[in-house]
Amino acid sequence: MNRMSQDNPDKSIEFLGDGTPVRSEAVGFASGQMTACTACVRQNPPDRENCLYCGRSLEVPPEYADRIKSNVRRLEDWENGFNIIVGSETLPPQSELTRIAELVGAAPADIEVAISTKQDLPIARVESRRDADKLAAAIAGSDIRVSIIADTDLLADRLPTRLRAIEFGDGEITFIDFNRSARTTLAKADIKLLVTGTVNENKTDRLEKKGRRGSTKLLDESETSSDESVLDIYSCLDPLGFRIMLTGFDFSCLGQDRGLLATENMRLLVTVLHDVVSDARLISDYAAVRHALSPVWDIDRRQDSKGMQRSGFAKQDFANTASSSNLRQFNRYSRLQWHLV
Repeated sequence: MNRMSQDNPDKSIEFLGDGTPVRSEAVGFASGQMTACTACVRQNPPDRENCLYCGRSLEVPPEYADRIKSNVRRLEDWENGFNIIVGSETLPPQSELTRIAELVGAAPADIEVAISTKQDLPIARVESRRDADKLAAAIAGSDIRVSIIADTDLLADRLPTRLRAIEFGDGEITFIDFNRSARTTLAKADIKLLVTGTVNENKTDRLEKKGRRGSTKLLDESETSSDESVLDIYSCLDPLGFRIMLTGFDFSCLGQDRGLLATENMRLLVTVLHDVVSDARLISDYAAVRHALSPVWDIDRRQDSKGMQRSGFAKQDFANTASSSNLRQFNRYSRLQWHLV
């Protein structure tokens, strides 16, 4: 018996001339296992969610479902996705935080920050409901709450109805629209949620001189910023809600308690409203958790070119504006609370 036969008592395995064993099992999938795309009719491996050729969703046979990895790529702001919302009253062990982070493609520190707030916050935003369901099932544990909310349900790009004033009545509240003065009257029992927060907007204007080889020289820079307190009010049937902003609101509803400063009046209005609609939930910790929202719901940042502008006698230089706003982030957070109540 030669050495090859001694090392390999299984005579069914064949070898190449250099002693490399020949692979005997089938590579890939047999033709009968392939899945036909309903759109382009081309054959695809059964462990794919989307067609290789046209991208259409495929029906995955149950026996191959566990082979499919969730798509956890970071979505663009304009894409509609599905948000994985988690919360827990106790912080899981580090090994569990690491496991969840690997599942959703995030840093363990970000998952720890989100869960440590003891609020239900997003830890991932994925492309399809199928991916969201798989991740939710893999994350769910005895001490972790998991839910899925679609971007289309959060309506982050649609603003609430801005209010000019409100009037308290006997068992009801009338909301007066800021633009049209239209009046909407609701029973106090129908108000289910109050959410407070601050909308921050920053803008930086820069004037630069373009030099040779792409170099630039800053000639002038100006920065403006604004912080405005807002109060969102939701009824049990309306996910858009009403919004009271610090500017342009008539605080006459406070009566003799109305003060001279709008900021004081806003704080008092929140207290009065919560006393009137005592069954409504008050969420007032947006500022405390906004840092935990940024990995999934970051603030909006823009860089806009303003072209060439006059900077002196017979001189023109390049101008641009950088701006940032947390408006859409707060909208998402506020609408999330409505879905969680």
